[in-house]
Amino acid sequence: MAKERVIEKAIELSSIAEDVGLRQYRKSKLPNNYDDAIAKICKFLKTTDNEQRKEFVSLLDDQSTSILLSFCDRMSMVGVRYNSTHDLFTGLIALILIAGENNYQDILVSISLFYHSIALLRLDPRKLFTAASRYATSEYARNLFMNFLDRSPKDQRITAFGIKEIQGPNGLIYQFGNVKIPDGWM
Repeated sequence: MAKERVIEKAIELSSIAEDVGLRQYRKSKLPNNYDDAIAKICKFLKTTDNEQRKEFVSLLDDQSTSILLSFCDRMSMVGVRYNSTHDLFTGLIALILIAGENNYQDILVSISLFYHSIALLRLDPRKLFTAASRYATSEYARNLFMNFLDRSPKDQRITAFGIKEIQGPNGLIYQFGNVKIPDGWM
């Protein structure tokens, strides 16, 4: 039964990716119903064992993985806007699930966003990263998170990744380089 539920959740994420499309999701209102649906998938994944999480990740296509990565970036902002450790932790779980050698640069950018957001809420990044690392499907993913904590403060800053913190009318926004900030994030 558990395997069927894992497959069901992977299909659900794929349906979200097909329904909204990556480009539209990235610029959509913060937060929205898609964020809620993805958060529910992450909540389910917290109840699974490592083999089931590996199965889930193996079923993801590139678009579903990209949707999860975008979800992570969105949760790093939403968590601060709503002073929500829960939203930050949900995003961290999604991020550690998709962390791999083929996307480590994108993952490091998102890790820096979470690190910054956690610091803005005056929480302990080590505590949240350690808790999220329990959901890692590989030692590589776990190490990517935990090794980030050992970087110099200069290398942990979002500016090291070309990101700026901006205060919009509804709260925190991360601007990636000179890319126009989507209206839905305002």
